[in-house]
Amino acid sequence: MNNDTKQFIEVAAKASLSMIPVVGSPVIEIYDAIKEDSLRRWQNDWIEKVEQRLSCIEKDIADLGGNEVFASTVIQATRAALQTSENEKREWLANAVCNTIDMPIEESVASIFVDLISHYTVWHIKILMYFDNHLERRIQLLNSWTVCFK
Repeated sequence: MNNDTKQFIEVAAKASLSMIPVVGSPVIEIYDAIKEDSLRRWQNDWIEKVEQRLSCIEKDIADLGGNEVFASTVIQATRAALQTSENEKREWLANAVCNTIDMPIEESVASIFVDLISHYTVWHIKILMYFDNHLERRIQLLNSWTVCFK
């Protein structure tokens, strides 16, 4: 569902609620307050995570403005971070942003990573990480066995 559709649904829902006598207006105010408070908390958390990672980087922050991949990734990751309530996703998105500083990565690849983090659930990513770690351990074990049989 694109943003225009979401905005239309939100406006339609608010208009419908406002038509309810006595209760409609307070319900809309409560909805707006909850939405605004959540968005503010997620934004503050996101800013803190990115600032924390950028403070550990040895490069001058003024030099980052010329890094097109970094700028594009920050914009895309910020959009995704403000749309999720999951702290782990914001952590992974902040890591993706900071990885574009030191790693030679194409913008399309960085965009794919941010998009995958945005679209997958935390459990999807944890399961993928489990299998990735499990495969690494199997390869290490096989490599250690081949050393024993040489």
